[in-house]
Amino acid sequence: MTTIQIPSDISGYAVSDDYLAQRSTQGGRVHYLIVLPLHQVPVTLPVPDPSEPFEDNRQVKLQHAQDFANYIRDTRNWHAGSLTVRGLSSVLEFTEFANQAGKPVKIGMLKVPRNMRNAFRIIDGQHRILGAKLLFEQISENLVKATSRLAAAKRNNEDPAVIAQLDRDLGDLEGLKRRIMDDTMTVDLVIEDDETAHRQIFVDVANNALSVQKAVTARFDATKVVNRTVVELLNDPSTDVLIRNRVDEQKDRVTGSNPNLIGSGVLAEVVRTIKKGIVGRVSAADEQNFDHRALARETNLFFAILRDSFTSLCDIADGKLTPGQVRGKHLIASVTMIRIIAGVYHNLVQQGVPRARIVDFFKAIDRAGATPLSSSTPYGQMWISSPSGGFAEGESAPGSRAQVVKGIVDEITEWFKAPPVALGWH
Repeated sequence: MTTIQIPSDISGYAVSDDYLAQRSTQGGRVHYLIVLPLHQVPVTLPVPDPSEPFEDNRQVKLQHAQDFANYIRDTRNWHAGSLTVRGLSSVLEFTEFANQAGKPVKIGMLKVPRNMRNAFRIIDGQHRILGAKLLFEQISENLVKATSRLAAAKRNNEDPAVIAQLDRDLGDLEGLKRRIMDDTMTVDLVIEDDETAHRQIFVDVANNALSVQKAVTARFDATKVVNRTVVELLNDPSTDVLIRNRVDEQKDRVTGSNPNLIGSGVLAEVVRTIKKGIVGRVSAADEQNFDHRALARETNLFFAILRDSFTSLCDIADGKLTPGQVRGKHLIASVTMIRIIAGVYHNLVQQGVPRARIVDFFKAIDRAGATPLSSSTPYGQMWISSPSGGFAEGESAPGSRAQVVKGIVDEITEWFKAPPVALGWH
């Protein structure tokens, strides 16, 4: 009689997975730190649904999760912080390794159940978990389609060059899959059985987090051509005198007596707007094709035009005034207005308007820009009655909501050909 030897370690029938874990305590709670293979993250943990938020968490944004998936896909040396997940004490079993008595941190084996997502609650990391799910789903779908396209091309005896390209495309996808199959993500499992206490952890994490200012991101995120342009402008001694040493590298908002004209985050927005328009976005193809040095030259040209057009900015560049002395006295001292003028500049350049005519037009806006705005003056009435609704009585800056800013850019662009009488431009 033939004896069949069945392996005892077949994994598909297991109801749990064993992970090396680090056990510690914080704030009276037990924490287990484990490392999950990236592909196991959306299998082991609950996956948020953008259309139906968890009752104990905020609603996720699908695009933000997709952006994270794209980031992993496009960035070989990607990095993401630990996920923070609440777990129930009854479903996790920790076996401590020997010879660790009296130590605050202990290493052992943690048994984590499969198919018990309800036993976990996400505290921090919703978008990363959903992003991981999207990533693997999309790679799988791409592989199926690429394999089918290649098979069809071979069956139809298509051009060898086409078949070779399809073969390379399939190879790239298989290489991507191999790369991320070895990637991992750290999970901080916080043991808390009390639902109310769990919600407090979520609030505490959110309240104690400090978001990264765009001014810092613009300097540190070198993956974006716009940010590389900002760094070029900050470090190049030939950067236009108006912004040279007048860019705040830490704050997005420059107000009051701040000696800087603009924050580096807003400067990045200006760079983008000059090239793509007020609502334009830098595409993946643009990231490949744009040269940050060329963008820096275009940006310097824009700020040189501002110096030639706006008296107060010329005085700032010459050291006669500080940005703080101009704020509250002219619209152009507002970073939102600088972004708006950048959008108008982009539109006029696209229309083929010569530099000299742009300067003359901006000089007319300069003459009309004194603030605070007052409906009792012709210029003030011109701004306040603007159909964009972006200017208000007594204010020194336009509204900054995206739709309002776009409306102002479109309106001022139209003024070049059909100006209001009060502007005195013709």
